[in-house]
Parts: sequence; structure tokens; C-alpha cells
Amino acid sequence: MKNSCRYLLIFGIAYTLGIWGFSAYYFHSQVKKMEALFDQANEAIQTGKNYMVYLRPAADLIGQGFYRNNWKAASVCLAMGTYYLDFGQYERAIPWLQMDEKLNHKEPFQYMEIRTFENLGCALWKVHLFEQAEYYMEKALKSLKKYDHSNYNELDKALFYRRYGTLKSQNQKYLDALTFFQNSRDFLLLSKAKENHRKILSGNNAIQTAYCYYKLDDPNNALTYCNLAKEYFMGTKRYKYFSSELFVLYARIYIKTDHLELAKSALSSSELNLDYTDFPTFSNHTNLKESLR
Repeated sequence: MKNSCRYLLIFGIAYTLGIWGFSAYYFHSQVKKMEALFDQANEAIQTGKNYMVYLRPAADLIGQGFYRNNWKAASVCLAMGTYYLDFGQYERAIPWLQMDEKLNHKEPFQYMEIRTFENLGCALWKVHLFEQAEYYMEKALKSLKKYDHSNYNELDKALFYRRYGTLKSQNQKYLDALTFFQNSRDFLLLSKAKENHRKILSGNNAIQTAYCYYKLDDPNNALTYCNLAKEYFMGTKRYKYFSSELFVLYARIYIKTDHLELAKSALSSSELNLDYTDFPTFSNHTNLKESLR
């Protein structure tokens, strides 16, 4: 009886160790598979091939728990979150970016931390979680000041400050927003962006700045930046996408200063490219036109 119990105990221990050993081996093999897929995705990006055929299965393995807490797993999560963010699938982007936040971003990959916080802030902003969005944008700002990494160049910084400024503006923190837009302009001037791209970004920056001054009851500065935006946009291929927003803002400023004929003229100008504008601009145009009848 004692020998039988001993054999059962030994068998139980051996069986348990065998199961544990197989599980450890299987886990390790799946992790290696995930990291190999990441390497293939990275190589595909470098050669201009379809990297998603490798990234998606790598992400599936991470979703099943097969990853180590390292920069490769973080990179997959960041890439998937960014992919969904770029395609406007914000609810799908957020979990990947939140997972990425929990993983390590060790030297020399601290710039990924900046991108993670910025993208997570943008995704939360798009689903109208403005306080959470500002929390992560602030974390991105601190990381940006802490790590001066070559992978986050002047154009990246200009875009970040513009996004954060727009978020501040939407949260009605217009003075803070003006500071961010100024920082964006400064980095844009230092960037190596192509001339046409720089003009479009500068024009967009100027519109945002004009809107802040409009909300702060400073029509003179608002008009100054509207004129600056018009100067930047003129001659660019994307002028038609911004002109309606710009002229509707002109109209709002003119109405506030009781220049109603100028407001009507601005609204007429906004109608030339109204088909290319966003819904808020179209709605503002309709409401302003009704108010001036």
C-alpha cells in the first residue's frame, strides 16, 4: 500500500512537471513566433511591402498572452493602435494603446512612449473623453521634454503641439491653446517639411489661433490670423478643403463686431467649396446664414 502511494506520488509529480515543462516550451515557442512575425513586419515596412500580413498574426498571439514585456511586444501594440487610429476606428485603437502603455519602453525606444501617450490621447479625444485625453497628452508632453530623441523630429513636435492645442481649445482653455499653437509654429519653422506641406500646416495653425482669439473676444488678432491663414492656403492644392472653414470664421468675427455686410460676403465666399468641408463648418454656415436674413 505504501509503495503504491509512493508510485502514485512520483507519477503525479512527474506528470505535473511534464505538463509544466510542455506549457513552458509551448509558451516560449509561441513568443518566439510572435517576435519573428514582428521582425518580418518591420522588414516589410522598410521595403514598402504589406506589413499587416505579419503584424496581424503577431497581434493575435499577443492577444492570447504570448509575449514578453519588451519593446517588440510594445511595438506591435503601438502599431496596431496606430493602424486603427489612422482609419478612424478609435474604440479598437484604445485597448491596443492601453496595453502598449503597460509595456516597457527602454533605451533606445523612449520615443515610443511619447507616441503611445500622444496616440492614446488622440483616440480618447475622438470618442469625446476629453479629460482622459488631456491627461495622456500631458504625459506625452512630459516625455517629449524628457527624451530628445532623433526619431521624434521637429515636424513630429509641431504636429504634437498643434494637436494638443486643438484639444485645449475644444476644452475651452484658449490661452493654453495659444501657447501650444505658438510652439507648433516654432517647430514647424525648424522642420524639414516640404514647402506645400508647411504652408498647409501653418494655415491650419493660423485658423486654430484665430478661433481662440475669437473666443477670447479679441477680433483684431482673430482677423490678423485669419488673413495669415488665407495667405498660407492660397496656391496650395488643399485650399478648397479649408476655405469654407476660414470664411465661416471670418463671418463669425464680422457678426461679433457688427460688420454684417462683410459677414454676408464672407458667407458667400464660403459657399464656393462648401462640399469639401466638415459637418460643423456646414452647420455653422447654415445657422449664420439664417441669422443674417
